[in-house]
Amino acid sequence: MLSSEQPLSALDSYYLGSMQAGRINIINTAAGSGVKLAGSLRGSDNISVKAYDIRAESQISNASTQHDSNENYQNYRGGIYINDRSTNQKLTRTELAGKNISLLADNNNHLTATDIRGDEIKLQGASLTLDGQQLKQTQGQTNDRWFYSSQYDVTRENEQLQQIGSTITATKNATLTARVQDVKLLGATVAAGDALKIEARRDVQIAGLVERDKTSERGYQRNHTSSLRTGNWSNGNETESLKASDLHAGGELDLTAGNNLVTQGAKVHTKGNLTVTPKNGSTSTYKRPSIRKRLATIQPHGAGSAAAIIKTTATAARSATPPN
Repeated sequence: MLSSEQPLSALDSYYLGSMQAGRINIINTAAGSGVKLAGSLRGSDNISVKAYDIRAESQISNASTQHDSNENYQNYRGGIYINDRSTNQKLTRTELAGKNISLLADNNNHLTATDIRGDEIKLQGASLTLDGQQLKQTQGQTNDRWFYSSQYDVTRENEQLQQIGSTITATKNATLTARVQDVKLLGATVAAGDALKIEARRDVQIAGLVERDKTSERGYQRNHTSSLRTGNWSNGNETESLKASDLHAGGELDLTAGNNLVTQGAKVHTKGNLTVTPKNGSTSTYKRPSIRKRLATIQPHGAGSAAAIIKTTATAARSATPPN
């Protein structure tokens, strides 16, 4: 058991290194203090973390390369300069693996690119956020050549932005709760073998994260080739893709919001019923055989109204229970 009574301080598991034990308890509940989780925590029994704030994030390592070609030379008649370069970011994920896992924060519970695996998983805070870590990779080449009156210079740059999301895997049940504010799932995957329950006092936001791939080329030529081409050029291309949030439940899947429940770039899979409950709207239950459902936007239309807007990819049998 690790504990602290000092306010405005954080207990950082990074300095403990990887931890493996039967049961792991980490406690730091003084107001204004918290627990930072990093590295690997593995328990053959339960893992319990209780703190004012809980912050889990993975470690980024950076590497770079530079290489000048053996062809490079320069004299009074001409020259060649070729340079290849790259930067690379790698992520060492924070991992928690055990039997029953509970991360309980009195204030903020924020997990970034964190992997949690167990039988029963409970995540709770005044606010709860599961998001991702962006990794950036770049590759570049400069190829400049001149010989007497001719010249050809070109520089190419490539950049990839990748999102590594948080992953929660419960063989039995998973419960995610924000007691005061919002639950935010951004590029996160949450899977439960049995029931999955997500509940917020205010909003539930389930959204994806944007990944980008960008290429560019710029150059200058003078008296190039037999056509004596001369001039500058520049072109580029950028594509975006979405790393969606993904919810899986082997049994019931319940989404409950005190205010709005909004999804953008999210997928929901359930073998049981999907129950959606926004504030002041009706409780909508989508029953089998609608196994896979994609949610668009869900928000209340006012007290006593017809609940929420929901879009699904399959026709579902629906029962609606009006609010009290």
